[in-house]
Amino acid sequence: MSIDNDELSFNKALLDRVRGIRAAKGWSAEEMAMALGIPAERYRKYEKRSPIPHYLIPRLALISGRSAEWILTGKETRASGKVRRGQE
Repeated sequence: MSIDNDELSFNKALLDRVRGIRAAKGWSAEEMAMALGIPAERYRKYEKRSPIPHYLIPRLALISGRSAEWILTGKETRASGKVRRGQE
């Protein structure tokens, strides 16, 4: 089974946003793992190789102050319906 370029690009961008959220808070991987309620080694893989699972997205959104939409896409829709790019 092969993964297409769109999926690879999406996964890389998601890993980058997850890493960026932690870096913006100035937290270590261990601190972020603790806040998410998961082992540190599992969290580290969400920054390096595996997309964060859907059930952790709402918790990450609360921790980061970013929307789940931004975490997943890098974009947020304003109330007016216009899309703006987040700081990546």
